Amino acid sequence: MSITKWMHVVRQAADAPVKDPTLALLVRFLDQHPDMSVIPKFPEAQEMFDTVNKITDVDQKRFSVLFGSESSATYRWLKPSGSRVSPAVGRLMYYLKMALMAKPPADRGVMLEDWRETVRLEAQARGVDDIFKQGSWKPKAEKAEKAAKTPRKKKSADVSA
Repeated sequence: MSITKWMHVVRQAADAPVKDPTLALLVRFLDQHPDMSVIPKFPEAQEMFDTVNKITDVDQKRFSVLFGSESSATYRWLKPSGSRVSPAVGRLMYYLKMALMAKPPADRGVMLEDWRETVRLEAQARGVDDIFKQGSWKPKAEKAEKAAKTPRKKKSADVSA
């Protein structure tokens, strides 16, 4: 089922039968047997944050960066009424958690360090020298260029009469 059709069914026709009976039965079966679903249950941001911090101390800024997000993202993800992670972040969290849990506890720290190095190299390839310090995936030159293009508000002392 396409995402467009799914959203129509969920939002506008939740009580209407799905046109294809096979698809309807498949969905009902998976609803009755969630352990059989091929769609993984992605970890919540708090769950993943706790998992990583059981292995090694990671602050919120660096946690966001580990998942390709800006340093402020974890704050939003962990708020009680926080924003959801993007689908790509959710998938990355899922696969990283699966890989970590597949390792013996003594090897999980090494795996996280290897992942940190992958993140560092990806940032470096994008022109970001120290992603864990900078906290942004945009190179400093790009950020400075954007700031230069953004008009500043004039202070009252700057305005001549």
